[in-house]
Amino acid sequence: IAQRMLERGLTTAGVILDEDNEAYVESVRSAFTEFFTENGGEITQVQPFSSQSNVDFRPLLETIQKSGAEGLLIIAGAQDTGIICQHTRMIGWDAPIFTARWGQGGMMIRDGGRAADGVETVVDFNPNDPSAEYSIFLDQFRTRFNREPTFAALRGYETILVLAAAIKDTDREVEGLPHAILNVGPINGPAGTFELDEFGDVLRPHYLLQVENGTWV
Repeated sequence: IAQRMLERGLTTAGVILDEDNEAYVESVRSAFTEFFTENGGEITQVQPFSSQSNVDFRPLLETIQKSGAEGLLIIAGAQDTGIICQHTRMIGWDAPIFTARWGQGGMMIRDGGRAADGVETVVDFNPNDPSAEYSIFLDQFRTRFNREPTFAALRGYETILVLAAAIKDTDREVEGLPHAILNVGPINGPAGTFELDEFGDVLRPHYLLQVENGTWV
């Protein structure tokens, strides 16, 4: 996301984040800040909020706007992200909006309405993947849960594929499971093949998504 901002000529950015999900939010914020600032960008303002309270987003967004931020990064859940998009436009701020992958999904578009158009994010799967495997996953998920899957749903499914392969290698024993997980090799998931490196990090392509006419493309 930081790279994309810089590619678009944005050299200053503000961040609004949900402090109730500290472990995730802080990892995203710190990684974004490191890359953005090391490559000539400046973070002009960071505004935290609690999603557990009745938040008035306007003062927070006005503070970020007045700081001189050219772009806005939202690190929050999909519903709050959509609402923040609404309030950003309602205060008359037309800055490009970016969201962490936590905010990607149909709920963000539903609650963001027309204000969600143009929002960009980077995720490690293609929601418009035409493959048969992904189509089967979509159909089964929609049938069972009556909604569109987010990245979290897909990742949860793939996590079980990794675990199942590792448990098979240990003959269903707990002993040796961590080592087996790191050595399962490539996994053919519904969103393509992926594998883990020696640190347990996933190796796979990433995709730039943008909302166009109410759809992630």
